[in-house]
Amino acid sequence: MIRTIEQILGLPPMNIMDATATPMFEVFTGEADFTSYAALKNQIPLDEMNPPVSALSGSTKRYALESAQMALKGIDAGD
Repeated sequence: MIRTIEQILGLPPMNIMDATATPMFEVFTGEADFTSYAALKNQIPLDEMNPPVSALSGSTKRYALESAQMALKGIDAGD
């Protein structure tokens, strides 16, 4: 997606990953499609929150506690 945005805006790639990425040519056409559609309602309430850790058990609780810890090894270095 980043590569496509760069091409639309005429920007050079930011890095080698952008430069070698395949642009999203198949997503766009030369003409707009004004076909109507039916919107789908939410399947999950938008105001639903995660339960408190004290209400969890087993691996769900362990993963919740692990995800709350800081990743001290570096950026994006968490398990």
